[in-house]
Amino acid sequence: MHTSFFNKTNDVFLYQNVNHWTRYRPGQQPSLLDYVFTDEDNLIEDIKYTAPLGRSDHICNELNYVWLQPDCEDSCSKYNYWKGDYSKIEEKLRAIDWDKELNTENMEEAWAYFCDTISVLTQRYVPYKQANSNKAKNKHEWMTKATVKELKKRDKLWKKYKEFSSVGNYKVYKAVRNRVVKLIRQDNIAYQRKLARQFRSNPKRFYGYIRQMQRVKDKVTVVKTADSKLTANEQETAEVLCS
Repeated sequence: MHTSFFNKTNDVFLYQNVNHWTRYRPGQQPSLLDYVFTDEDNLIEDIKYTAPLGRSDHICNELNYVWLQPDCEDSCSKYNYWKGDYSKIEEKLRAIDWDKELNTENMEEAWAYFCDTISVLTQRYVPYKQANSNKAKNKHEWMTKATVKELKKRDKLWKKYKEFSSVGNYKVYKAVRNRVVKLIRQDNIAYQRKLARQFRSNPKRFYGYIRQMQRVKDKVTVVKTADSKLTANEQETAEVLCS
């Protein structure tokens, strides 16, 4: 079976990028259980084989996927709606004679005028913010310094065990690993309780944490039209919802 699988990947010209063992257990032969295939070479770089999560014997793979970022301002930044000057926007909207501007039998023209007006005011009074590409800087925000220190100690012991695979090294690593699992669980519970206590004074942070924890991101893609057909694009979906 493994030969057939290997031959098939060669037939479709796939590149296998993982070249180190990904499962270690004392007294057993290390095995390669993870595969990262790409249809081009050099698309995966800086693969790191880090310590397992929790009490697992299956290591974690961290990698960078090389992709071409389009030279477009909208793809590199987005509006910072929290800092928008909404008093100015409201002032400009109140100054428009809507009865006059929307006095037309063509609803498409009225809708286009409304959208263009909102778009212009948004560009003028809502600042841009650069997309944060370094999300890792806050990954230990809810952990205590003691837990972070133990994490680093665990990673060092894991590297030592990988280099010298002895039962003694594994026992030392396992003891620290179990302590890290317990500390992380305690820190997580304490952080959640802190967010709950500060909900009234800082609801933004609470809801941000809830969104971060969501496994499935809800998104409206298509809806049914009046004749039971599915909409083909976002504009058609918006028009059906509006009607």
